[in-house]
Amino acid sequence: MMAHTIVVGVDDSSPSLAALRWAARRAVATGQRIRILHVSGPEAVSQSAEAGGALRRAREILRTEFVCQGHRLDIETRLVFGRPLPALVEASLDASLVVVGTHKTGFVQGRVFGSRFLQLPALAHSDVAFVPDSSSLEREGIVVGVDDSSYGRAALAFAASEAERSRAELTLVRAWKGVAPAHEFAPASGAEGALARAERLLDAAAERLRGSHPGLTIRRRILQRATAEALVEASGRCALLVVGASGEGAQLGALGPVVHDTLFNLVAPTIVVRTGFDAATEIALAGAAPGERMTQAAGGRSAG
Repeated sequence: MMAHTIVVGVDDSSPSLAALRWAARRAVATGQRIRILHVSGPEAVSQSAEAGGALRRAREILRTEFVCQGHRLDIETRLVFGRPLPALVEASLDASLVVVGTHKTGFVQGRVFGSRFLQLPALAHSDVAFVPDSSSLEREGIVVGVDDSSYGRAALAFAASEAERSRAELTLVRAWKGVAPAHEFAPASGAEGALARAERLLDAAAERLRGSHPGLTIRRRILQRATAEALVEASGRCALLVVGASGEGAQLGALGPVVHDTLFNLVAPTIVVRTGFDAATEIALAGAAPGERMTQAAGGRSAG
């Protein structure tokens, strides 16, 4: 059964508050519950009142900026004593999404949520969102990195559904390396082959999505640079970047190098897709018959 809770990790840092507001906007838009999680070290057990201050401040922000403005928002708070990374991984068991705030360079910042959280997508049981402090800037459109891995196909399906839900334009991005041929009559080369493969991959992905999401506005971008650089450039002003947790050639279940490098240079809210890379994803991307729907494989019990 799909989980219906968005978990957001908070401390007193500015990126953490940006993540809180982003998670709340998403919870309002999707009708999900939001669980505010604060993790304090074991030494803080005797000072639980002080440790809970971050939770009280976070709840008050949501009450003032969302609930009092007429938005329906189901808010839960949870204080955990221990190490932050294991606490977030455990919290992901019954979550649809775990959200953490990041500095614009990709380092998750604050007293609790440090750069080690770049490994969270490799360990979590749910998808993971990294929200930079600049996320409040006016942004539009959804960008997804396209490859032919299982996680890549899941990311594509997720991004298409997200674009359809939010009525946003979807941009498919593929990178390639090498020197382009000097002119159209130049002999075929490895670089030319790489460009042709990138074009074919995006053409095929766009065609499948037009079948399963006929009303979607789809753009394609092929950039001649390293994949992480291409994703960072393409997502400069987008509302959301979507990537698979592992890409082509990466070990299944491990955080891929492209995702790692992208998170180190984050410029837009980014969801790393860990779930949904099952047979249902293959059906959706292969052109599901009318009425067939993709279901997301999310671990744990329903929290809604």
